[in-house]
Amino acid sequence: MSMEMLKAALDYSWNGAAFALMRGKTLLCSENRLFGGHDASQLAEWVRENASPYGGLEAVDHWTVGTGPGSFSGLRIASALVMGAAYGKKEVVVRGMSTASAIVRSVFHEKKAPEKALVLFDGRRNELLAYGMVRKNNSWFRDGFTTVISETNGFAPECANYTFCALEKDREAVEKLTKEVHFTDSVLAEELILNDPGSTDIAPTDLIYLRAAVFVEPKTPRVI
Repeated sequence: MSMEMLKAALDYSWNGAAFALMRGKTLLCSENRLFGGHDASQLAEWVRENASPYGGLEAVDHWTVGTGPGSFSGLRIASALVMGAAYGKKEVVVRGMSTASAIVRSVFHEKKAPEKALVLFDGRRNELLAYGMVRKNNSWFRDGFTTVISETNGFAPECANYTFCALEKDREAVEKLTKEVHFTDSVLAEELILNDPGSTDIAPTDLIYLRAAVFVEPKTPRVI
């Protein structure tokens, strides 16, 4: 009988990187590390070290990379690292999965989950950026609702339909505007693997940047 597929997940949507390995339903490795500032020079080595006891990156059969919402640089670095690790290996599955889904799953890892969740991010400028998620068949999917919350604008009426979630790093910004929030210390990368496990619909390059790609209509490039 052949050994079950080795699945890996990487999220680097902010300075806190998350990496996990699973074989079947067994969690082999779940690690988080905070990288100072914009320094990701040790990210690849850190991932390699965590994978080493289980056959290294070469043994991974299935990759999931967090696609955001998150920082422009972090998301691109994680996507490039994963695609590089799988380069030239046609048998290796590489897919993307929304970081927001992993945040919600991490928040409700040991709690009863709601039907709808609004993931709140610190958008700077005294604003919160909100990303709507809906639960279907024990997985989480984007429902198309996004909004910007500020002291001036307040919460849109639609927000009342959601349970609020956020990362602990954003607590100070979030609690300036609302206290009714469930927090998680970090993203659990294994939740990227477990969310919608049979789907490969999202490419690892379909990245969701915290501001422009979520809340602003794309502009047509200027023709010179």
